[in-house]
Amino acid sequence: MRFLCLHHGDMFNEQLWSGIPLNMMKALQAQGHEVIAAGNLKPGTTLRGRLKGQLYKRLFHKLYLVNRDPHTAAARTRDANRRIRAAGKVDAIVATQIGDVAFIKADAPIITVHDATWIQLLDYYPGYERSGYAKETIGGGIALDKMGLQRAAHCVFASEWAAQSAHKDYGIPRSKLSVAPLGANLPRIPTAEEH
Repeated sequence: MRFLCLHHGDMFNEQLWSGIPLNMMKALQAQGHEVIAAGNLKPGTTLRGRLKGQLYKRLFHKLYLVNRDPHTAAARTRDANRRIRAAGKVDAIVATQIGDVAFIKADAPIITVHDATWIQLLDYYPGYERSGYAKETIGGGIALDKMGLQRAAHCVFASEWAAQSAHKDYGIPRSKLSVAPLGANLPRIPTAEEH
């Protein structure tokens, strides 16, 4: 099968999401599949996004995340759609950032792989407190998740907790959801002595 793997960041960087996109591509290749990487989508940010980020930081002491901005996602979609067309026929598009597929136009089915929804992260983990984010970041992230999850043919989550959020918080049918725990992304399993 031919897969196009999509992410707005550098998919060959082991630091990106703990190496999950890179190791996912390697696993697909190890199974004999052809993998086309479509990472580093342009623009990385927009003038509008940079200005908003500075405005919220200086005036309101709030964090504005450009990756939760629907306008930036829509701008990146032009690059993503161009790269999807250039890849030719693929059997599926696999995205490891839900918002990256919110505006995609493609004939191939889209599969999202993630560990949580944006709604789940808010006020759950330290550093994700709603009080620290611009309202546009909160609302934009929710909107991108909703559009991306609805656009996807299938959504794979790392836990039942996350799949349940996609169903309950975003109305995604259970038939579109799967659970597949993510691995440690180690090139080899350490021995007992190395633990």
